[in-house]
Amino acid sequence: MQIARLLRPLAAAAGLTALAMFAAAPAGAATAASSPTLAKMHTHPVILLPGNGTTGTTVHSSNWAGYVSLPTHPKGTFRFVSSSFTVPSVNCTTTPADSYSVHWVGLDGYNSGTVEQDGVESDCTSGGPVYSAWWETYPGNSITPVFDLNAGDAVTASVYFKAASGSHHDQYNLVLTDVTSGQHFNLWESCGATSCKNHSAEVISEAPSSTSGILPLADYGVEHYANIAVTDKSAQRGGISSSNWNHDKIIQSNGSGQTLASPGSLVGGNAFSNTWKRES
Repeated sequence: MQIARLLRPLAAAAGLTALAMFAAAPAGAATAASSPTLAKMHTHPVILLPGNGTTGTTVHSSNWAGYVSLPTHPKGTFRFVSSSFTVPSVNCTTTPADSYSVHWVGLDGYNSGTVEQDGVESDCTSGGPVYSAWWETYPGNSITPVFDLNAGDAVTASVYFKAASGSHHDQYNLVLTDVTSGQHFNLWESCGATSCKNHSAEVISEAPSSTSGILPLADYGVEHYANIAVTDKSAQRGGISSSNWNHDKIIQSNGSGQTLASPGSLVGGNAFSNTWKRES
């Protein structure tokens, strides 16, 4: 794929070199997911706790944990983000009731009301684990599972916005490959609203939402992200942090100030780990 060669992910950072193998993408057809766990749930743009803005280097959110790239000037935009990670195993003893977690890469959602994304979900439903691959163009659709996964599977995920004229103009290429099983999807989808800004690029672990609000966060332990690659509209490339753009660290917290999930330090600008702390 021409775009994949042009925007290939950076090399894995030190200490996470085992994830470098994720960049390979074997053939395999996607299958319909057998679990409807997330069929009526959705992700949500970042929900910041009172007193937090999107211009600080560390912010607290009630639904997101991870890192986000931001342009250095108001008209700056992004067109590509990718990462390698594993399907985190959930501890349904710690969070035995219905609890949920989604782990994804995407564009938008930090300074906008839209998000274009794909990733994996690791949930506890009726006391047992459920794992799926999914995509969403919020608010146009809810989380859409595509195929089932196994905990520990190696995954690569990317989102690319095509601004050029011709086929798929102003659409998003959502690609996810389960390197372990060979299953994958490769979709072109439109913005889920009238327009999308592409004003941020992010790698996130999240507590998804339903009509009742943010759902309890499943105990996913530690989720490792590596080979993070970001490209802006000027074709400048880097990790989640780069001299070409700004970045924020996002800690997931509850209204009492207790941490639900926290990202560790960036390694080489293109790798980090999120650690689960509590359910709600």
